Amino acid sequence: SKSWIFGCGVLSKSDRRRAAVIKSYADLCASRAYPYAKYDNFRVICDWFNMIVLIDEITDIQTYEEACRTGDSVISVLRDPSQHDGTPLAKLVQEYISSYSQDCNGF
Repeated sequence: SKSWIFGCGVLSKSDRRRAAVIKSYADLCASRAYPYAKYDNFRVICDWFNMIVLIDEITDIQTYEEACRTGDSVISVLRDPSQHDGTPLAKLVQEYISSYSQDCNGF
């Protein structure tokens, strides 16, 4: 899950936010929140938690206007995966939606 997040091109290897995502223990949180999830469902849940942590880390250092644009971009892709602005984060969310629909069939 973290390798997928880091492979999206949003964070460089030297970015301090990368360490914050690693230290977030999103996979542990996901396992506590969904202890009976099947493997495919759990993978998608871990991706969701990691993606939320990544978005939080990104918006933490943005201005209010930048954070609003980031949020709008993410929400836009969640509503309609074909409508994204081409940013790495929007592409990541689009990949997540694709993974969710293929692996879990709506849980």
